[in-house]
Amino acid sequence: MANEVKAPGGTHELRTRYAQTIVKLIRKKNVLRENHSGRDYEGDPRAGSIKIPVRNTEVEVQNYNVATGADLKQSETTYKQVLVDRHKAINELIDGYEAAAVPDNIVAQRLESGAFSIARQLELDFINKMVSGGSIYNNYDELTDETAYSTISKMVGEMSEKGFSKDQLRIVVTSGVEGMLLEDKKYINTSSNFGSERVQEGVVGKLRGVDVLISDNLPDDKEAIVYSPDFVQTGQEFMVEPAINQIMNGEHIGASVLQGRMVYWNEVTNSEGVLIKSSKEIGDLTVASTEGDSEGETNISISPEKEDENNVYYYKIEENEGDLPEVEYGTDVSSWDKLETLDNKDVGAAKDGHYIKVVEASENGKKAFKKGTTQLDVNEG
Repeated sequence: MANEVKAPGGTHELRTRYAQTIVKLIRKKNVLRENHSGRDYEGDPRAGSIKIPVRNTEVEVQNYNVATGADLKQSETTYKQVLVDRHKAINELIDGYEAAAVPDNIVAQRLESGAFSIARQLELDFINKMVSGGSIYNNYDELTDETAYSTISKMVGEMSEKGFSKDQLRIVVTSGVEGMLLEDKKYINTSSNFGSERVQEGVVGKLRGVDVLISDNLPDDKEAIVYSPDFVQTGQEFMVEPAINQIMNGEHIGASVLQGRMVYWNEVTNSEGVLIKSSKEIGDLTVASTEGDSEGETNISISPEKEDENNVYYYKIEENEGDLPEVEYGTDVSSWDKLETLDNKDVGAAKDGHYIKVVEASENGKKAFKKGTTQLDVNEG
């Protein structure tokens, strides 16, 4: 049957119903993002930005004296401003039907298809944000049947030492890693005691008291993620609620289109809240130095180009190559100097023949991706 043109409440009611339908379908497909993330923000996402409260300390508990009371403490909450500038749209042609006559089954089919496409992209973006914004666990050996349980257990322990309680944490593994976990009796004993509601949320087991989730959307070299949803914030709003509109473009006749536009965000508010097990080793940079134009300057060339335009080069200089610090994939180099100038770079007190190590890292320097070393050729005047 065709949808009524003048449904109770008018076309706005239809748009709201379509939007609610898409959101429900997204939640079913989006296991991690919709069920295991934070939704704490202030502001209207449709205005282009929001503020997310960031607390790195818990409320302090004190002894109480009946006569004198307790000292007044104030913990600091900062707000991270996040641009909401990621948009997804549905613009699906429905040929052969005017807007007022599209059968309900076709509407349902298009809504489900659109929701699936949006959900997959939102889930991938959510995982990629965790990977780019989190910290790397200091073990790059590939997981095996013998090591999977103990390694992930140690990751949970590291998060616990940072102050995260187990009910705050989630473990994400691939299907392959879950197969390894199922070889361990300690894990098997916890993997079959969940009701249908927990399974629907993606929970398949527990490890050291932490819920285990399955996702085959992790990047190939990422085997597991232990994270706190409180520090991975997400959300979405419809900028334009879905509606079936008549096409008036002078080309299509008797056709309509399902249209809608959504804006969304994913943000890691604290890199310490996401711990990533990676089997990837640090990549190589080819770094070269030639004499600069003026005294104390050198020209630096680096190849290949950055993997991501938002990545930043960091560097250290030492007189002896052996004194340069070791760097592995995921090493925090945020305390190093940023290499913002490549041509005629002033290297300060460094001299001709000293050594420079250059690291391509995430924008905040918390995660190293590639490294390279060369001997400096400095203009000595």
